[in-house]
Amino acid sequence: MMDLLTHPEQAEPLRAECISPDAAVDELLRYLSPQALAGPRFAITDLEIGTHRIRAGETVLPCLASANHDPDHFADPENVDLARTSNPQLGLGNALVRTVTGALLRRLLVRWPESRITVSEKEIGWRSGFRHRGPIALPAELP
Repeated sequence: MMDLLTHPEQAEPLRAECISPDAAVDELLRYLSPQALAGPRFAITDLEIGTHRIRAGETVLPCLASANHDPDHFADPENVDLARTSNPQLGLGNALVRTVTGALLRRLLVRWPESRITVSEKEIGWRSGFRHRGPIALPAELP
C-alpha cells in the first residue's frame, strides 16, 4: 500500500482493473523485496558467480532483494511497473497469498480512492532485520 499511496499513477490501473492484481503483487514483491535474504544454501560443487569463486561445502546466503533488481533480468528495475509482463521475481508469494493480497489492494484502492499517507516517505520507519524488512507503521488517512 505504501508504494501505491505514494505513487498514485501506479494505483490507477489496478483500481480500474486494467492490470491483473496477481501481476501487481508480483511487481510489488519484486520492487520492495520484503524478504531480503533467502535461507542459507550450501554449494555442492565448486563454482564461479561473476568474479567470485565458491568452493563445494561453503555456505551461500542469496540476497533476493538484489536479485530482484538485477538489470540483466528486469527492464528498468529501480522503478515500479505494475504492468510488467516478464517478472521472474524471487519474493515469496504463493498463489493464495498473491490472490488475497491482490484482492485486498484493489478493494482498498476502490473503497478509499482518496487515501493518502499522512507523513513524508522519509518519516516512515523501517524494520530492517537480517532477513526481512518493511515499514514499522504506515500512517494513512482513508477518507
